[in-house]
Amino acid sequence: MNLGAWTGLTEEEVSTKFPSDYHLWNTRPAELVLPERETLKEVQERALKAINYVNRKSDGSSVLIVTHVAIVRCLIIYFQHLDINLYRTIDVPNLSVFRLQLDGDESCINRVL
Repeated sequence: MNLGAWTGLTEEEVSTKFPSDYHLWNTRPAELVLPERETLKEVQERALKAINYVNRKSDGSSVLIVTHVAIVRCLIIYFQHLDINLYRTIDVPNLSVFRLQLDGDESCINRVL
């Protein structure tokens, strides 16, 4: 996820330098729009594009994809039909394993480990 001006900053530094944006990130993250920073919707669209590409190339075989929490949260939101503002509330522990099953309207994502 491209963080723009937040890149390389600690959470404390972001909260001090960008207090109103930081508040928005913690309360309504889908509404946060900053120069050179991807929105959550853009991250979600990029992730879905990659998933669709891998799915087309896999010929029905199982595929392992390793990614970061932002991508996992955005995919959970999409496949569970949740409000993207719930992004910060979705628990994705380190080293979690999720299974994404693509099956048209019945597609789903579930934590398995």
